[in-house]
Amino acid sequence: MRFDRTAFTIIDVETTGLFAYSGDKICEIGALRVEPDGRMDHFETLVDPERYISSGAFAVNGITPEMLHGQPKIGEVMPALLDFMANSVIVAYNAPFDLGFIECALGADRWRLKDFLAIDALKVARRVFPGLSKYSLKNVANFLKIYPDTEHRAMADVMTTWKVFDREVEILREKGVGSITDIAFPFLSDRTFSADPQTVTIASVIRAAINTGSAISIKYRSMWDEKVTERVISPISLQDGYDSSYVVAFCHLRKARRNFHLKNIIEASAIR
Repeated sequence: MRFDRTAFTIIDVETTGLFAYSGDKICEIGALRVEPDGRMDHFETLVDPERYISSGAFAVNGITPEMLHGQPKIGEVMPALLDFMANSVIVAYNAPFDLGFIECALGADRWRLKDFLAIDALKVARRVFPGLSKYSLKNVANFLKIYPDTEHRAMADVMTTWKVFDREVEILREKGVGSITDIAFPFLSDRTFSADPQTVTIASVIRAAINTGSAISIKYRSMWDEKVTERVISPISLQDGYDSSYVVAFCHLRKARRNFHLKNIIEASAIR
């Protein structure tokens, strides 16, 4: 698959909170479809999440309950979104977040994503813009002198992501990367990591803590700045999620329920 012969759908979701696999829901979806000939189409809607918006989410996106009153439910929105994305490669910035929410929204119908390829523009940014202090969308956009009028609303972030991704593709092609398969992966990829002994060991420590109701100590690497923090968590459950498995746990450092990618846990040990 060549870049110049591929349709892309750039997508962003705003949500009631950060954790799709712990019950947070989509409250806004924005998507931009770009055809190989340059034609563009837009998909944008607010969504009634049928639950409250956390104070942290409101502080970021400014979406109020009043704005969501009377908006369609996610079950009404997903068929139209899937039709909009059909026969395209999905692009998102920090794809595990946005696409994880989409997967959860589909529930038992997530099999409908099996034919899609996805690209994480954040991972590509790390590859083509080495040495940045942070890789948030805002920081990378500023580095490229892309200055959006609005942040943290779905369509505004979609347009910024598209401009960043367009520059990423330009650099990749300059480096001789001409195939989508060099940076894309199946939406419903294998997330068991059975071949990774370290992840298997970490998962066993987590399962033991879940069974005994005990806390464990972990070292966790941030996906944004590679910073490693040590923290104590009380695991609640292990779940499959987009791009990796998660542990849902109470984080004693943040004093709140959090999700942690297993692949980002460097060490895990029981507290004696």
